This record gives sequence, C-alpha cells and structure tokens, in this order.
Amino acid sequence: MKAKSYYRKQMKKIMEKIAGEPVDKIPNTILVTKHKDNNTGIVGIQKIKRKRKTGGFYRAYRVTWKEGEKVKNKFFSIEKLGDKEAFALARKFKKDVMLRDA
Repeated sequence: MKAKSYYRKQMKKIMEKIAGEPVDKIPNTILVTKHKDNNTGIVGIQKIKRKRKTGGFYRAYRVTWKEGEKVKNKFFSIEKLGDKEAFALARKFKKDVMLRDA
C-alpha cells in the first residue's frame, strides 16, 4: 500500500504541474518521459515554429495525445491568441484530455 500511496502523491504533483492548478482526479496510468522535442517542460505540449509555403512562419503550441492506437494533435496559434493565452489553452486542453481518458 505504501507504493500505491507514493505513486498517487507523485502523480498528483505531476498533474498539478501540467494543469497549473489543483486536480481532483488522477489517471490510473500515465507515461512520463523527457524528450528532446519537449521544449515546454510539459509532456505532450510542444512549442513549434514551421515555415509556411507562402513565406513567413507559423508559431503555435501543439498538444499531442493518443486515442486508442491513433495519435492526435491540436494546435493553439500564438499569432492569433498570443503566447500566454495559447500556452494556457494548450495546458487546459491537455488536462481535459488526460482527465477524460482517466
């Protein structure tokens, strides 16, 4: 039981870091890794900058998650929303997806 209690405490800390606020529900399983493409410090959220065919760049936060065997992405445009709001919406979306799948 000590291991389960420790796991739940650690997961709560991780989820609160991702969500940016206290969480009530903790998923049973989650994979946490450090990856070279993770530039936000939050697993599944990446700040991207892509060159457009028409010229210029597209900047956004990309949220990545899995539904079954399929990997899905959602983008939050920095140009339309601003950096802070785009990141906040990406974090909220990631939290909602994780809690939905829990």
